[in-house]
Amino acid sequence: MKSRTILMRHYLITVGIFVLSGTQLKAQDVTKAEPKKPEAKVSVVALGPKPTRKYRHVEGGEAPVMLLAKPGETPPPRLYYKGKPDGDKKTRWLTFNVPFNNPSVLRPIPPDKPLVLFRKIGAGDDAEYQRYVTIPAGAVNSRRIFFLTPSVTGPTPWDKPPKVRTISLDQKSLIGKQFVLKNLSRFTVLHAFGDNVVSVAPTKIISYKSVKTGELYRLAAQYGTRKKIIYNTAVRLDGNGHVQLYVLYDTNPKTNSSRSVGVFRTMIPVREKIQPPPVANP
Repeated sequence: MKSRTILMRHYLITVGIFVLSGTQLKAQDVTKAEPKKPEAKVSVVALGPKPTRKYRHVEGGEAPVMLLAKPGETPPPRLYYKGKPDGDKKTRWLTFNVPFNNPSVLRPIPPDKPLVLFRKIGAGDDAEYQRYVTIPAGAVNSRRIFFLTPSVTGPTPWDKPPKVRTISLDQKSLIGKQFVLKNLSRFTVLHAFGDNVVSVAPTKIISYKSVKTGELYRLAAQYGTRKKIIYNTAVRLDGNGHVQLYVLYDTNPKTNSSRSVGVFRTMIPVREKIQPPPVANP
């Protein structure tokens, strides 16, 4: 009986040491865990006129076949940059999707240094990477949207590096606002938000905030001597911090319902709470 008691005590002491050691190792692992790398978030969108549709008649076919746009008629759907994927020590070409006249998500990039984006010319081993546009450096935790617009006119306006226009979602004038309009077109636009009517010159930005988030607000815009309507709709403002963003840009009236101004629309989600970095145990 006495020997059993001694064995039981020895067993409990061994188990206790094992559990304590495991707890200490786990604590050390947490302490040694790498903190989240600082980042900035950006979105890149190309805005511009859509090319006219071209068709080719095929012998024996019932209807003409629509041809794909030629290089330069539309912006590159993907750009490339040099970087290291998570867990990879080797630098290689990574992709950066660029939607055309459509929304894009905010994606993280390293802060405090410019991001150079290249376009890919050719395919396979013969492909070349040509410098196309540079995203300026941003502060840690900043959120910015970059709009690429053609810098030249003609049948292939995207052959040349585009202009870069920026909206910083953290600028003081936009904090707490629920609706933002940026005019990147060449026209001065007359804009109505409810009963408030203002003239918005090229490159200008306006914003609104209302405590009555459940009500419908009339939203309309027109331009030119003929007062062509760009849009005429109604919106409900969000009370949870999301922002409705409208951006006006130049288009080809032949491919934009006879209008020379197009509208880009997206919803900017509320900023996530920034978590403080973990404090290492002494």
